Amino acid sequence: HAQTLHPDEVPRFAALGAIASMQGVHATSDGPWVPQRLGEDRARERAYVWRSLLDAGATICNGTDVPVESISPIAS
Repeated sequence: HAQTLHPDEVPRFAALGAIASMQGVHATSDGPWVPQRLGEDRARERAYVWRSLLDAGATICNGTDVPVESISPIAS
């Protein structure tokens, strides 16, 4: 799960042809504790960086992460 990435790792996804597996539902289910555990700055810079990955030319995919999360594709 590419939920939290060091900024140096973002361009490597495109360079290596690696697909960033994202689970959109994690942004809401993890949301309450991410800033507490990562700190505000690191959370803003490193958590759920879909736009940064796309801008770097990486391919991303979304999934539900069932059975950990709801099977609802709308939630993801």
